[in-house]
Amino acid sequence: MASSPTYDPNKFTHGIGHKDWEEIRDNPLKPIAESRYEVNLRGERVNKTVWFYEMGVVKSFENEPDDEILEVALVSYEDALSMLTHEEDKKILRYVFNK
Repeated sequence: MASSPTYDPNKFTHGIGHKDWEEIRDNPLKPIAESRYEVNLRGERVNKTVWFYEMGVVKSFENEPDDEILEVALVSYEDALSMLTHEEDKKILRYVFNK
């Protein structure tokens, strides 16, 4: 699959600055979408916000890649970090959690 984002994804590579994040977040073309929800984690109510990065599809997969997903789980930061295999994904996770 190929995609054509409506924002510059390179700004996320080494951690996006506050000004760049606001520019993307507040863009009237809405390159990202926000989803808020609440989960019950070990008896505690936790509010979560997830940002979805919207992209226009240039060419789609012949087979759906999400079929490879076997399980979705809510895990701790440490567990998530240990499960990631790509260093860039680990950098993003560290950035999101300010670690």
